[in-house]
Amino acid sequence: MDRSTVPLVVVGCLFALAVTGAAVGSDQPTIVYPEHEQQTVAPGETVDVRVFVESDGGYGDIGLTNLTLGVSYEREILSVTDIETASYLEQGPETEVYDETSIDDESGTAVAHQWRDPPRNGSTGIAQFATVTLEVAENAPETNTTLSFVDSRAELAGDYEVFVYEHNATLRIENNGDTAGAVATEESPADSGPPVIAVGVVGVATVGGLALFVGRRYRS
Repeated sequence: MDRSTVPLVVVGCLFALAVTGAAVGSDQPTIVYPEHEQQTVAPGETVDVRVFVESDGGYGDIGLTNLTLGVSYEREILSVTDIETASYLEQGPETEVYDETSIDDESGTAVAHQWRDPPRNGSTGIAQFATVTLEVAENAPETNTTLSFVDSRAELAGDYEVFVYEHNATLRIENNGDTAGAVATEESPADSGPPVIAVGVVGVATVGGLALFVGRRYRS
């Protein structure tokens, strides 16, 4: 290959990578998180955990059309008595919203699934997706136990699956029955979402600088 064409080839490859990265960065990840990251409960108590979803959608202003929330818990300490979907996918252009839920207490798992049909561009924003109702065992010891959100899935309009970041809920069991309030222990996921689009922009700028450097190097 002629030395004069090398910079053009390198620049073309780098630019293609940058554009690909920027396009991927335009499809924002979905965040699943509890209303309170930590709650204090007592043995024998029934508690509701409200689960929220945050999504800015994807490239072309499309939103989520299909959501699945997986729940896992210590069945020796907790028992899920109910799981209900909320109104997240009712946002956006009007359409029919369907849901199905299941509980398998023997394996310590539960699932909430909701979808739009027809999709009609999907839903974005922050809203409640589900409520998980739990019973704490009467003989539960004083300990911390985790309500884990696992195997959750999210799809944009067009059946394009996006990453899901899951933030678990911690239940602090205390025998004195002091459940005065649920306390969020960390920064809200809504305020700390990953700056994916910014990364794409920085990537394009970096590639531009590298391209100039390579061009000058081969001309010298």
